[in-house]
Amino acid sequence: MRAYCTICSAGKRKDPDPLPAIERYTSPRIKKVYELAKDDDVFFFILSGQYGPLLPTDEIPYYDQLLRPEEIRLMGCEVGIFIEKNGITELVLFLPPEEKGEGSSPLVPYRQAIQWGAVAAGGIPVTEKTV
Repeated sequence: MRAYCTICSAGKRKDPDPLPAIERYTSPRIKKVYELAKDDDVFFFILSGQYGPLLPTDEIPYYDQLLRPEEIRLMGCEVGIFIEKNGITELVLFLPPEEKGEGSSPLVPYRQAIQWGAVAAGGIPVTEKTV
């Protein structure tokens, strides 16, 4: 099964009660990838630096935490388990334009965790796109 994935965002609703992930994050990128997934009838998830892979309906509280470089391997393992559990055989990772290249962006660990997870799940292909 093919899946679309994107990374969480700093922009979040600050409501005190848990909200579905798709409502918690205010990034237009996340909403756009979610709509693309619905239009293409493709599985969709968001990689959170705090909670790992999230379905759009998973309820989460407000948080403010980036994925740190020392957490990449552990998060990659979580991603790999999630990929296998959901029968994902191909992954399309949608990134902000500034993240497509290598560099020192704070978002690089998310990208690396996805890649690590794909390898851990048997080496499924990952295609990167910007949105």
